[in-house]
Amino acid sequence: MTTHRAPSWQRHLRDPDVWQAFAVASLALIGSAGLAWLLHVRHTWRVARSAPVLPSADCHLLLFGKKLDNGIADRDLIDRIARAHALIRAGRVRALILLGGSRDGGPSEAAVAQDLLLQLGMPEGFPIVLDEASGDTLENLRHARGLLAALGDAPVVLLSNRYHLARCALLAHSIGLQHELCAAESDPGFGRGHWLRLVKEASLSLWLDAGIRWARLIGHRRMLSKLG
Repeated sequence: MTTHRAPSWQRHLRDPDVWQAFAVASLALIGSAGLAWLLHVRHTWRVARSAPVLPSADCHLLLFGKKLDNGIADRDLIDRIARAHALIRAGRVRALILLGGSRDGGPSEAAVAQDLLLQLGMPEGFPIVLDEASGDTLENLRHARGLLAALGDAPVVLLSNRYHLARCALLAHSIGLQHELCAAESDPGFGRGHWLRLVKEASLSLWLDAGIRWARLIGHRRMLSKLG
């Protein structure tokens, strides 16, 4: 069943813990004269450049959703779906978890991804699990962690576009989810659009990293409960 919720950014704007993390990140940015942000840009770029396209065999594959355009997948989501399909056809995936809810009352990101995979052709009886309740990357991972418990032990692989993988890894680490990364794109080169997305992701990673470190430093249970 598709779950329609307010966009995650609207919910985050009403969350005082989000603003506290923003304040800490701003202080880190100012106090380091921008170095903290540059380090996150460098890390995001290095992860994007080095991410493999062939993860461990017999894995549980988590495919992240992406905001739809009037119910239609964009190029980035199509690239993610194509990579997942190639890995499944190669026999490297034990089960697939499709992540992403609905942001506007239309079809969920997970459902659209499933439809496109079925159009490409899937092995008969291949296990696909949909999480249609997630509104952002952290919710994706928290919900996936619960779904994985029912699938048995296997390497967990996070599949997304290269610019997104560093933040995926940061959040997976914050909730204690052991994982590998897999890039949707074969080419690690970046055009202007991907560089803009990479810089945005690095900025979000700084915000999240500062919030996580601050919450652990002061023992802020409410903030930590949102990450664990």
